[in-house]
Amino acid sequence: PLEKLLRDGCQDIPEAPGVYWVFAPEGMPILFHQRPYNPRARLYPLERLMEKWEKCAGCQPLYIGKAEGRRGLRQRLKQYMDYGQGTGNIHRGGRAIWQIEHPERLLLAYALCESPSEWERQLLLEYHHQHGTYPLANWRR
Repeated sequence: PLEKLLRDGCQDIPEAPGVYWVFAPEGMPILFHQRPYNPRARLYPLERLMEKWEKCAGCQPLYIGKAEGRRGLRQRLKQYMDYGQGTGNIHRGGRAIWQIEHPERLLLAYALCESPSEWERQLLLEYHHQHGTYPLANWRR
């Protein structure tokens, strides 16, 4: 759960390149809010979030991301968690996740790989082919 990553600073995540996914647990309703979670964040208008959700409701994952930096997944996921908590400004991608009510209940999965950019691109293309849109929190593809 994201709650554990938020609490422990991603210390159990490997420092290796990879791809990660954010999922909603089965049965979790996806509701959005307009409350600022980061003073530097540009919030999506609720109407845009609802419109996007209508296109991909019932589809998983909610977000697909990649980590290629020197410290890999640990660094990138820590940046993502920090951004969602309002203490960082580096990871703006996937920010729609933080406008979901109770994002700490969401789940994260990851896989190590040699070419995260290529795998992420392929995953997004496959998702788009299957659903006609990109995951809820993937906007610029």
